[in-house]
Amino acid sequence: MWNCSKISIENKESEKFLEMQASCRLEYQSPQLQCWIVARQRYIIFISSMRHIKMNDAEKLEMTKRRINNLRLGNISLLKLSMTQAVKNICSYDVGDLEKLVKSTEMLNAPLFLEKIFEAFMNLKSTERQMPSANDFEKRLRVLSYLLSVRSNVETIEIGNGLLSFCPDSSKASNCLKVAQMISNSSLTETISTLIIDVDLSHIRPILIIEEMVESICKLGKLKKLEIYSFELAYSHVKRICNSLPELKILFIKFLHDKFPDLNDIEDVKSTFSRLEHLGFPCSMSIIIPSAERYRQLKDFCIRHLPNLEFISTALYPRLSSCKEEHLPLAPSSLLGLQINYPGLPHLHTLFPSLWFLKINWVNTNEVDKNSLPRFTKIQQLFLRNVHSRKSLLDLLDVYGRNMTELHVLPRPGIVITLDIFTILNFCPKLERLCLWETTIEDPIPISNFANLREIHILFYNNRPPSKVDFLSTILAAPGLVHVNLFLPHDCLDAIDLNLLGLYISRKKILQNLVHLQFGIRFTSPEFEYDAKIMEAFGNFIKSASALLPKLTNLQVIYLFNDNVSRRYLGNFVRRYGRQAAIRDLGAVVTDWLNDPNLKLFLEAYNPRCRNKKSGDAINPTVYVFTGGNIFDTGFSDF
Repeated sequence: MWNCSKISIENKESEKFLEMQASCRLEYQSPQLQCWIVARQRYIIFISSMRHIKMNDAEKLEMTKRRINNLRLGNISLLKLSMTQAVKNICSYDVGDLEKLVKSTEMLNAPLFLEKIFEAFMNLKSTERQMPSANDFEKRLRVLSYLLSVRSNVETIEIGNGLLSFCPDSSKASNCLKVAQMISNSSLTETISTLIIDVDLSHIRPILIIEEMVESICKLGKLKKLEIYSFELAYSHVKRICNSLPELKILFIKFLHDKFPDLNDIEDVKSTFSRLEHLGFPCSMSIIIPSAERYRQLKDFCIRHLPNLEFISTALYPRLSSCKEEHLPLAPSSLLGLQINYPGLPHLHTLFPSLWFLKINWVNTNEVDKNSLPRFTKIQQLFLRNVHSRKSLLDLLDVYGRNMTELHVLPRPGIVITLDIFTILNFCPKLERLCLWETTIEDPIPISNFANLREIHILFYNNRPPSKVDFLSTILAAPGLVHVNLFLPHDCLDAIDLNLLGLYISRKKILQNLVHLQFGIRFTSPEFEYDAKIMEAFGNFIKSASALLPKLTNLQVIYLFNDNVSRRYLGNFVRRYGRQAAIRDLGAVVTDWLNDPNLKLFLEAYNPRCRNKKSGDAINPTVYVFTGGNIFDTGFSDF
């Protein structure tokens, strides 16, 4: 047998050997040759990874740009590029050109291509260089009229901030009605199953929907889903819509604050909403208190009297007002999501047998009594709010964790809970998404064998971890991770751990399926002090991830500054360069402060338009600096 430890391979050996080895079946070789091949393959991979480690910033940036361009080009077909170009220029077409376009879609034998053109036309937004004008919008209405006259299978239409972005603000409401009327008078009334009206009318006060719009909606007899966010409706309008659309299952609307249904007329309201499965009626944060009470009463009515509803309001977890008899359903409810206070009623599972999504809010500091918990058997998502102890959390996981795919943990304010992530995964063997607020990890061990985990969120917005965050290189070893979101105090990061992340990435040991990476850093020092080694390790990690992770398409870095940091440092920059320049260039300024000006070039490769947000007041200003983005959210012309 060959002694593999004595095998010598020149550094100049190329990866062509790996291609050759892939072409022959390893199991058909002799044991000695198998051993030699494996050793040689591992050595070449190691040499390749060492080259990645030694790459300078310029080489990593070039690899980043090449990888991103390949991903973007691979994500879009020539057919789609042609369609995009045609839609951008569609207003310059006459009727003959439009007929040729429609005929060409038939010749292409591409399923639903005409429907995709219609969708792209409705969603196309004006650019900053295109001033909205009445003439331009009239041209687009003529194109819309032609597209509506062509026989197609369009099922979903959104009247929103795409098409309506081409008309002046002063005429958006009237043009929204005009588009709705055109759709309701077209041949699409037999195919449309979803209508969404979401036009930005924030420049005017909330307006009541007019009868002509209601009449147009009622003509869409096959409608199954209706969402209206641009107008407020009276109950009389909602009743008419529900009675006119026998197949309607999903309804999201805004009630006019003094035009709610009369909940004393129980049978009337039940008959109006009885066929619905989803009913949403969002309550504005600025709503007056008496109206907010009406929203709560309507929600309670739905829970008690409408057993077919699966979702109520826009919240995934509508709150059960209390466990009193008047707030409980009269018959077993079909609700899939619910929010309850702990302690609740042990028999709630008999009233809500279908629950998938459960949110539990602690109203006291009592420990969990497992015998008092309702035995919901289908829980897939669990959100725990105001958790006050590790024991209570683990007791809940023991009861609900078996089928759970998503877990959110938010401790009581001022409390940091420490968890053993391996214990969590043992309680929840099907867990795919783990979100931990103000919660840290103890005794981390690599979870490279836990293939189900897809998302990890570890967020410290207010508190500080009790010790250094030196566990990232272990918990990010789950092989199936596609989404990672971290937000941590800068001085709690560990330079050695960050360097290990970069090393493991270069050796292709972790995050090979990662698509979305968001890393936020919170600075709290009043003198803007920072650890140079930490920030250097952080920058190197981001650069290695950008260059070497094969599937990464969304990379974002967020810097959060508050208190004296904002006033002293960012304030000086605003005064020196002017407010607009400062807001535009904050991303570059921050990376310069951190002595890593090259980092901004990597982030701009994902999205050259940096996003910055300022909030707070003169006493407690806060500045968020967003850099990076999603490569598929940016047009080719931006690169």
